[in-house]
Amino acid sequence: MDAIERLLRRQAGVVSRRQVLDAGMSEVLVARRVRRREWVRLADGVYVDHTGQLTTAQAEWATLLRHPGSVLAGRSALRAGGLRGATGQDRARRIVEIAVPHGRRLDADPGVSVVRAVTCDWRVCREPLSRHTLRSGSGGVGRLLHLGAQQPSKSAPWV
Repeated sequence: MDAIERLLRRQAGVVSRRQVLDAGMSEVLVARRVRRREWVRLADGVYVDHTGQLTTAQAEWATLLRHPGSVLAGRSALRAGGLRGATGQDRARRIVEIAVPHGRRLDADPGVSVVRAVTCDWRVCREPLSRHTLRSGSGGVGRLLHLGAQQPSKSAPWV
């Protein structure tokens, strides 16, 4: 399995143009996959490997790749971390909650709720919840749970 296929598997079938170019794919091959409908463009530079409806994990990955440097927040982070019942009323509306550093501006994005965090330790927010919980004796876990920030897959590389 090549690097791009591994990336697609790790990220629920969603990739960014930058990721695939960095992995060695050419612009021509990206365009060919889109033209053949092997990949579907979700946003500028973000693609999914099928033509059907997105899963929750795919919507989360697409949002994170569209907004580099963001992390999942709130119910989205809790759901991605495996907490049952974390879907709440956003399930039907498919709202993806993300956190970004305070002062960062994002264009309006339908289906995305943005929290601007002033006090988040971004290194903590980007670690999988389970790894941080195992080695933490500090108040970092409480801040992390309060914000609920993490990536959609515990095995995923941090954006």
